[in-house]
Amino acid sequence: TAAGSGSITVQNDLTIAANQGLDAGEKIWLLQGSDGTPFAISGTLTPNTATFWYAGSNGAGNTAVTASTYQALILGGAATTETYAAGGNLTVNEGLVILSSSGTNTFDAGSHTITFAGSGTPFIVSATEVFTPSTSTVKYTSTSGATVTAATYNDLTIDGSGGTFDTEASFTAGG
Repeated sequence: TAAGSGSITVQNDLTIAANQGLDAGEKIWLLQGSDGTPFAISGTLTPNTATFWYAGSNGAGNTAVTASTYQALILGGAATTETYAAGGNLTVNEGLVILSSSGTNTFDAGSHTITFAGSGTPFIVSATEVFTPSTSTVKYTSTSGATVTAATYNDLTIDGSGGTFDTEASFTAGG
């Protein structure tokens, strides 16, 4: 268990081994690995209120965002130009931000399901950054409503159990 708040910087790779667990606590986990897979989960991740921040840049290709449930997720660094590719289905309980940078950060959802369970605006694509839906399904599932981010979606599902879902502006859904 990661006790207290603050941050933990991992300069290479964070691995949760088989039969092991990580209770991420209230920390900000800054993942700076540049080998394409800065976070590997074979055991169990308990996200609690932690934020996982993928900030590495893989010069040889994309950086994989490990399939898991996250409380909060940030993609990109202030000076990165990187494509962060979903490595499987993702659930984000609070919010995902594609961070504004001096370059361009891209989140490619691939063929996976990306679920936003948070209220407010649970998906933020900063002005110079890019969301690539590929063949993904994006779901907004808040129990109290949310704002659907203005973007192009392949398949979009709004399936909350309460509240109102609004849109930021126009969006496109295909599939």
